[in-house]
Amino acid sequence: MKSVWILNHYAQEPGGPGGTRHYSLARSLMRNGWSASVIAASTEHGTGRERLMPGETMRLDTFNGVPFLWLRTASYSGNGVDRVRNMIGYTWSALKPEHTRQLERPDAIVGSSVHPFAAWAGLRLARRHGVPFVFEVRDLWPQTLVDLGRLSERHPMTMALRVLEQHLYKNAAQIVVLLPHAREYIEPLG
Repeated sequence: MKSVWILNHYAQEPGGPGGTRHYSLARSLMRNGWSASVIAASTEHGTGRERLMPGETMRLDTFNGVPFLWLRTASYSGNGVDRVRNMIGYTWSALKPEHTRQLERPDAIVGSSVHPFAAWAGLRLARRHGVPFVFEVRDLWPQTLVDLGRLSERHPMTMALRVLEQHLYKNAAQIVVLLPHAREYIEPLG
């Protein structure tokens, strides 16, 4: 049986608030001869609920045959510095070999970009394991932040995120896009 790891910082277990897309994808993959493990943050986006007990740095739970690896992340509220710290914490935690040791060795890794750092962790893990990296684009970073007026086109963070974005596109074996008309944005990037 082939195995895939799905990195989605904000993935939800069944019954959780918000989207359970990756849980549903994992169930579908199971019906087609794959095992799929979801790697997500312990802090629930939106509610701030902490899934791990004090002292736990990670935990592997299973929901209807789908393994969810919860990684300890810092709590936050809003979209400020604490949320960025949470994103970076998730990314580094996902890269620690001791955190993914419990999972079946992957044959492919999906990095889902609600933020690009989760996808970057997926790319790094795919390289470590010598397997294809699939880049799932769920938000256009940094363009969404520019369009919303959160970052200017010339801000150093915008430029750094553009370099990361192009790196992810160019190093993906496959790109999965969930946004309508995103192709028109992505193709000019190479």
